[in-house]
Amino acid sequence: MNKSKLAAGGLLIAVFAAGLIVGGTGSAALEEREQREERPSRTPYIETLQERMGLSPDQRQQIEVVLEEFNANWRTMRQELREEERRRIQEIRVDARSKIIAPLDSSQADVYRQMLAHTDSVRAARASRRQR
Repeated sequence: MNKSKLAAGGLLIAVFAAGLIVGGTGSAALEEREQREERPSRTPYIETLQERMGLSPDQRQQIEVVLEEFNANWRTMRQELREEERRRIQEIRVDARSKIIAPLDSSQADVYRQMLAHTDSVRAARASRRQR
């Protein structure tokens, strides 16, 4: 095996390892964020307002309606942002993969595609477990 093939193989392994690290780090960060969001909430905001301002029953009811609307809008916005974030990450991933594959010869490209297929299947399995 000549030096250029050895170097290309080493580069391919390094790229694969970097992809695993980046993918794992990103997945871990998303999972951590989701776990933080599942924590039990602190004292509800309406209770804090009640304690500090002595709301009348009518005021409390009106404010609860506003807070319920706010919370629904907030959840919708967070979901939309997550979906946009996932879409953007996928765009970046596709772009990087096409730039990595460009200098490879056909046998290296085949190996790289197999590596990507494995990485994608691991990623899909992780996502499937999180959705359960």
